Amino acid sequence: SNATYAWDFRESLTDFNGGETITPVEATRTDASGLTFDSVDNYGTVPTTVQAGGSSTFVVEIYFTYTATGSTELQSIIDFENRDSNNNRFRFAITATSSIYVRGINSNGDIDLNGIYSVTDGAQYHVVLSWSDSDTMELYVNGGLISSHTVNLPLNSYSSQKIGNNNFNTSQHFNGTIHTLRFWNDPSSFDATDVAYLYANRNTLTSTFSPNVSPTTSLTSI
Repeated sequence: SNATYAWDFRESLTDFNGGETITPVEATRTDASGLTFDSVDNYGTVPTTVQAGGSSTFVVEIYFTYTATGSTELQSIIDFENRDSNNNRFRFAITATSSIYVRGINSNGDIDLNGIYSVTDGAQYHVVLSWSDSDTMELYVNGGLISSHTVNLPLNSYSSQKIGNNNFNTSQHFNGTIHTLRFWNDPSSFDATDVAYLYANRNTLTSTFSPNVSPTTSLTSI
């Protein structure tokens, strides 16, 4: 299946597949660059009509540039949460020590992965998180498989959704630029070949994808 939602902030705040628009608060979108956050008061609100997650599989692709701040707080990039019951949450962030952080909360419990891959100030990263079942996530960075982890599958039921900040703690703003953000809810298949293709085309604007330039699998036709 194609990506459920496909934002290319180098082109638009509206995703190409679902027609959902993210509303920036102080964050600035720039053509050919993306949506930039300043670590002070910037974030983006994702409409609750966007339901990212899965019943058995789920994939997140995020291409971003990270800038260190010297803060002791996380830099929150994605924070989706059901604040009504507090039993479903998906977070992707960079720690104060410059490493990738992932957290998953659902009825099976609360699991966080703190410091699973180190990142460098000023560098660009293409990250794919791929859940193959209810609690197995594979981490790909810059086209390659890094590691496999136990973390709960996001269940696509949220009441509050932000990018560039934590839902609760306003001191956890992201400092950097998100270039693209895509979600696949319950994809029928996803493997290292798909990740490699996405990474190889990370600088290709989404609007230029067509059946003529996409691979045979519909998954990476964006």
